[in-house]
Amino acid sequence: MAIEYALYQNNLKKDTDQYTARVLKTSSANLDTVVDHIVSQGTYLQKPVIIAILMTFITVAERLLAQGTKIKIDGLLEMAPKIQGKFNGCRDKFDPNRHQLNINVNALSQAKKYFRYHAELAKVDTVLPHPAPCHFLDNATGKTNETITPGKLGILKGFKMSFNPNEAEEGLFLIDTVTRQETKVTNIAENKPSQLIFQVPDFEYNSVYIEVRKRFTPNGTLRKDCLPAIFVNTSSQIKILPTKKTSNRSLVSNRKAANEKSLLNYSISENTHQTTFISTENLQTVAR
Repeated sequence: MAIEYALYQNNLKKDTDQYTARVLKTSSANLDTVVDHIVSQGTYLQKPVIIAILMTFITVAERLLAQGTKIKIDGLLEMAPKIQGKFNGCRDKFDPNRHQLNINVNALSQAKKYFRYHAELAKVDTVLPHPAPCHFLDNATGKTNETITPGKLGILKGFKMSFNPNEAEEGLFLIDTVTRQETKVTNIAENKPSQLIFQVPDFEYNSVYIEVRKRFTPNGTLRKDCLPAIFVNTSSQIKILPTKKTSNRSLVSNRKAANEKSLLNYSISENTHQTTFISTENLQTVAR
């Protein structure tokens, strides 16, 4: 299996055409996998025996390192204890709050030589980081990636979605799937890499794309990604009905009816903190 790598521009040096190579994560091997490879090479030892031997080796190595012993595994690597952190003068001592005890691991020359001679490389296209929205929950309907309700709460989940709210080009946008007209979401309650919680603005689209736009560096390229089309839920929207002309007599009668509906009004006494109900007749008496 070839070792895959990609080239990325060196951001530490401005106005240069220098790139650095990064090895992409491919596969990993744990202890069980290593033992399987040992057995496949042909040995009279059974797999459980090999695992027991390696586990004992790990335990012994940990104890030796804790005693300050340098361990050298011929042909592979060497391990030695080391202390990290800065000390304030020659009389300073190790402080766990400022210093750290660690293990230094170095590959030996034989392992490096074998690796460089036998390893195969494969260059792949550079994959730049970008926001990745995955799921949208319409809080009004409880549906995921199906509906979006104007004026209601929406929750967008994904990866690397947090943006700079002070940048006009960054943010969360709702795009009409037909006209490509867009509406920016301005009421954001939570702005995190894995989750955006917001109030859906009012718009008149039948279906929308939910798009996240952001820059990963202050002067970097604006990158974006969106969810597939989501249909707009109109059943929960408030509809304003046209008003009818009302005569003065109707207004008076309506007000009188409204007053009559307030048969029970209550007030809370400051001294007793009890609720006292006052009838309409008592209200008239008080008014006098």
